[in-house]
Amino acid sequence: MAKINSKNWWEKRSLDYAKKKDLRIRTEEDAAAARCIIGTVIEVGCAFGGFSNSLLPEVQYLGIDISATMVHKARQFYPERIFIRQSLEDAVKSMGKAFTTACAFQLLEHFPDVNVPLTMLTQIAQKRIVFTVPRGLPQNHQRENDGHIIGWENDGAVFTAFKPFGAVSFWKGNDNHICGVINLGGIKE
Repeated sequence: MAKINSKNWWEKRSLDYAKKKDLRIRTEEDAAAARCIIGTVIEVGCAFGGFSNSLLPEVQYLGIDISATMVHKARQFYPERIFIRQSLEDAVKSMGKAFTTACAFQLLEHFPDVNVPLTMLTQIAQKRIVFTVPRGLPQNHQRENDGHIIGWENDGAVFTAFKPFGAVSFWKGNDNHICGVINLGGIKE
C-alpha cells in the first residue's frame, strides 16, 4: 500500500474519485472563494479543476496537482484553463513569486506541519493566500481514506496557527470547512 499523501496514494484516490464521479466541486464555497481573488491565481491541489470554473474568464489561472489523473481530467473539463502536474515544492523552485494569489482548498491538512506548506505558499504568492480546511480534528477513517493528518477545532485555532503569515480573516463556507484569507504582510484589504 502506498504511503498516505504520496504521489502513488493520490493517484489511487484520484481514480477512486473519478470512478465515483466525485469531482470535488463545492459550488457555493468556490463562488465565495472566487470573490477573494486578486490578480493572477495559482491553485495548489486543484483536483479536477472545478474552482477554475468559478473565476471570471479573464482571470489568469494556473492549477497544479500531483495527480496525473486529476490534471488530465481537469484539462478535459476546463480546456480554457491551464493545469500542470506539479508539486508545491516544485512550483516554489520553478515559479517564485509569480502569482498575486495562491489558493489552497482542502490541502493544508495533508501536511504534518502546516507551517511547511504555508511558508511555500508565501514564496509563490505576492499578496494573498485563500484557503479552506476541514473543521475539526481528523478521525482515523479520515486519515486512512482522505489523507487528513492534522486539523483545527475552530476558527480560533486556525487564526492562531496561520497569523504568523499575515492578517487572517474568514468567510462563510459549509459547516464542515473553515474558509479564509491570509493577506501577506499583515495588511487587511
